[in-house]
Amino acid sequence: MAFARDHTLFSWGNGEMGKLGTGDEDDRVVPVRIDLPNAQGQVVQLVCGPDATMALSEYGVVLAWGNNEHNKLGLNAKAGVLARWRAQAKSKQLEVGIEVGSVRVGLLPKVVQSLRPYRIQRLAVGASHAAFVDNNGRVITLGSNTHGQRGSGGTECKLRPVVVSDALLGEKVTDVACGDSFTLASTSSNTLFGWGSTQHVRLGESVGVANVPTPRQLLENLRVSCLSTRGALTAVLTEEVKESHVARHVSDTEIAASTTASVSNTLDQVDTLTSISELTADDSDDDDDIPSWLAAEVADAAFIADNTLQRSEHASAVTTETNLQVPTPVASNDNQLQPSSVDQDGQRCGGCSNDQHDRVASLLARIALLETLLQEHGIELPP
Repeated sequence: MAFARDHTLFSWGNGEMGKLGTGDEDDRVVPVRIDLPNAQGQVVQLVCGPDATMALSEYGVVLAWGNNEHNKLGLNAKAGVLARWRAQAKSKQLEVGIEVGSVRVGLLPKVVQSLRPYRIQRLAVGASHAAFVDNNGRVITLGSNTHGQRGSGGTECKLRPVVVSDALLGEKVTDVACGDSFTLASTSSNTLFGWGSTQHVRLGESVGVANVPTPRQLLENLRVSCLSTRGALTAVLTEEVKESHVARHVSDTEIAASTTASVSNTLDQVDTLTSISELTADDSDDDDDIPSWLAAEVADAAFIADNTLQRSEHASAVTTETNLQVPTPVASNDNQLQPSSVDQDGQRCGGCSNDQHDRVASLLARIALLETLLQEHGIELPP
């Protein structure tokens, strides 16, 4: 199966069980165009299972064709009382639990009506079941549940779609994959979950039980960029997450303490790097020394640090609360730095002295100037 740049769908190969969507089970040796039901939009995702095919339209509509065993394609609907009564009137061989318009094989693409309430974003189809991700990051499953691969908490097989919960509550699933009897799902929190059969270490580790009918965490702190299964095998392409950004409540005391430490370290480095006496030192052949042309540019610079008002206000507030002692910057003989000591409303910060405010603003402004000059000349700051 393939779809062209204009989203036209083509299929060729083995046509058994109607998985080519051509209206029959004949094989095709050349690509054949497949027509989809009207007004479904363009195809944005196409998946091929062992004996069935599914397509996702731009409107979140799912279309399916091929083997519908265990209702894994969702093409069947359970009969109501009236439909069963009518069927009994026509046939004496009716079994309890008969399905209306029971479809064993879908020869042509058909809309999966049972998934209409969900706006599907991703889909996957396996040997006996299928899984979908909607726009809310939830996983919905269809098909067989013999090994708990539908994630319903048991092994009971239900005709209607099931929304997987338990460990996935509060998670936003981004991708899903279906093996022969298990399911995998990756989340936006860089975690991989799996459920279903554990035979032959399908879920990545031996857990002491044959089936896991609810989601189980398999990997964490790994961003999954590609997730694929085939039979009992799984391939996951990941990248390590260097930093984990976790939202939590932080008290004002913690913010002040962390900011104070950061400002202190920064000011110490700047005091060392940008001391005018160091910048005006004689040139040296040592690559670690700052060249005299850069020292001259910094020494001759005269500016107003208006672009650092917001940073200087925050730093001044911290120094007031924590009694931070800021080192006095060294200025050139002729060009005293003139940093602004007013806030955005034209008023001085009421919680700190003018001297403290001006010194912090001057140092922050010097950082900005130094970074600009170094970037212009391709020089990186030492770590």
